Amino acid sequence: MHSKPITGKRLNVEYLKGVMQMRYFFIVCVLVLLTACASLSVVPQRLGQLSVGMTKADVMKTMEVTPSEFRSHLNTEYLIYETHTGDYFVQLIDGKFNAYVKKGDFDYIIPQRLGQLSVGMTESDVLKIMGVPPSQFKAHLNTKYYIYESNHVDHFVRFVDGKVNAYGKQGDFDSTKDPAFNLNIKSDK
Repeated sequence: MHSKPITGKRLNVEYLKGVMQMRYFFIVCVLVLLTACASLSVVPQRLGQLSVGMTKADVMKTMEVTPSEFRSHLNTEYLIYETHTGDYFVQLIDGKFNAYVKKGDFDYIIPQRLGQLSVGMTESDVLKIMGVPPSQFKAHLNTKYYIYESNHVDHFVRFVDGKVNAYGKQGDFDSTKDPAFNLNIKSDK
């Protein structure tokens, strides 16, 4: 079976079909690229719409962009969004939104937030500033500790009767106490 050689009008029609297919392919590629770029540029804007305590499903719905990567460790999960300005990490603890940060800023966020705390704040106030702690425990009937980790250093917030009593790194944990002390000297006169 021999096919007839393409000549005349038939050659022009086949050629034009090929050119049109290439144009459609090029247009589709450009649209996909533009859509990807546009979706990456809205990531920083959408991060501002997240609220502490949102479920993972709510976070995904709000972001409207699929994360480029997922990482998890124990009860903490990270959704990683790549953008042209850098990677953003969305932290979920026990399936709930806790915080987001640009790559490289993680080690600074906990100490920075600790600086916003003050003795006497309620647990609710602390949760709004710090987010949900990865771990917490009760030490005594009326004493509770929140533990936040940053750069392999544990930061504690101690609550007594539901109010902040002390906070800081383990080494300077009681630095929020009054530095004055009472010195009594007994004299034998």
